[in-house]
Amino acid sequence: MSSTVTRRSFLGFGLGAAAAFGVAGCAGFSPQGSKPSGKLEVGIWGGADRAKLYQSAINLYTKRNADVQATLQFADSAPYFERLTTSAAAGNLPDVFWMTDTNIARYADAGALMDLNKYIGGSIKKDGIGDAGVDAGRNPKGVFGLPTHFNSQAILTDNDALAAKGVSFSQVKTWDDLAAAAKQMTNSAEGYYGLLDPTLGTNHRSFEAWVRQSGAELFTDEGKLGFDAAVLGDWFAYWAKMRKEGTIPPATTQTESDSAGWTSDLLVKSKAAIRVASASHLGVVKGLRQGNIGLNSYPVRADASKDWWFFTPILVCVSAKTGNTDAAADMVNFFINDKEAASHTQISMGTPAVPDVAKSLIPNLKEDQVLVVNQILREMEHPRRRVPLKPEGSDKLNSALTRIGQEVAFEKTSVSNGASAVIADSAQYLK
Repeated sequence: MSSTVTRRSFLGFGLGAAAAFGVAGCAGFSPQGSKPSGKLEVGIWGGADRAKLYQSAINLYTKRNADVQATLQFADSAPYFERLTTSAAAGNLPDVFWMTDTNIARYADAGALMDLNKYIGGSIKKDGIGDAGVDAGRNPKGVFGLPTHFNSQAILTDNDALAAKGVSFSQVKTWDDLAAAAKQMTNSAEGYYGLLDPTLGTNHRSFEAWVRQSGAELFTDEGKLGFDAAVLGDWFAYWAKMRKEGTIPPATTQTESDSAGWTSDLLVKSKAAIRVASASHLGVVKGLRQGNIGLNSYPVRADASKDWWFFTPILVCVSAKTGNTDAAADMVNFFINDKEAASHTQISMGTPAVPDVAKSLIPNLKEDQVLVVNQILREMEHPRRRVPLKPEGSDKLNSALTRIGQEVAFEKTSVSNGASAVIADSAQYLK
């Protein structure tokens, strides 16, 4: 058995892809069902702390599979994905590597990823992640990634402030309920806001929830927008009404707070009661202020589709050019389904996508981490229809939502014109 970790070689593979990942092409092939053997290159993004966790898991894997040699290579997020682009062009991707839902589609479309369908239900067990998990990396041509972890969006609340006003967030079920609770919490004279405005920031997962609740999708399988101006217009109008009422901050106040980072966040500064955030931000907020901070699921539209629920998946993929398909598939299964592997990787990438694996970690987690894991476990119980993979250019939609959302907030354009502009502009970046 053999496993090593290196950052230097990974960061250098943009110039020498064959040197960094070339072993993938010369690893041995073994019939499915035989004991894994050969060499595997494994790629992941993150810092040294995450690399140590994943190296310890790989050490466990190679200890069990003495005929496998595995090398872990890592880099910070931006250089990692830059190098993957270069490596894919050279045909030298690592054998096993992680991707996000925002970039997997273009690699799959380019033929750079192995279709995992052959192994699903065999060496890759799917009972834990279920069909909804398999769908996280599926397009009409195959399954090109599987989730090892999920991250979720949430509503964070200042429960002490809510209790002082007699507001029970457990009664907030719909977006209208959210607006009503926020209005009750607002004290304009003291510059205290019931809710923060997500339309001015860079994360638009809340809008994705709104879209899916309407029965639509951000994108179609053909790579086009899956929603229309009416859905986006309703979203802009929802926030514009609260902005006019003073329930959410003026655009200037919100953008100044956002630009200054979490230390100046209005919830952190006790200047707001409720905010939309990633569930993982619970620990950030609790680390910056005292008090009882609550973690809650998104509200729903009154006419919401029942299967709208979704997560941000962290996907493990296999290079289409790996010379060791069976060992790569076996390692994919290991990182998805093995509880002992999860005890090494912990929740560095998110909550494990297999509920029993996630539950096995709870006894050793911090309080805020337990809250996040339990919320995702609860949300996993809801039906989830497939989310079409985000096409190349999807990041441009995110930028457009921020840019035009700000124009609407600063009253440089109307709600209807802003919504129409987002739809029209999409033709320039979605092919």
